[in-house]
Amino acid sequence: VFIAMSKALNFINPDELSMQCILIALNRFLQEKHGS
Repeated sequence: VFIAMSKALNFINPDELSMQCILIALNRFLQEKHGS
């Protein structure tokens, strides 16, 4: 899922900022799964 997200974001705006957004979102998602 995160791969498709990164591909979509990379296609929309291939910048370091978008990459950071992906990392933050992925980190949050992993934390939520680990927390539950």
